[in-house]
Amino acid sequence: MPPLVTDPEAAPAEAVAPLVRGIAVLRALSEAGGSLGLSGLQHATALARSSVDRAAGTLAAMGYLRLEGHQATLAPV
Repeated sequence: MPPLVTDPEAAPAEAVAPLVRGIAVLRALSEAGGSLGLSGLQHATALARSSVDRAAGTLAAMGYLRLEGHQATLAPV
């Protein structure tokens, strides 16, 4: 798998920054075996905690992961 890109500046010019951050969260969860705390996601992605919270909340609302307290778990699709 290619290196994890979380910095929108390191992404291609046409990249959509929030999408890059959301995919970084999904990849970090996948690499951690499917479940990780939000602080663990912050550490794994090097994103600001507020960015992790927003990305995880959006992904949960879309059904890609489940949030239980401060724990994020990949949801079956």
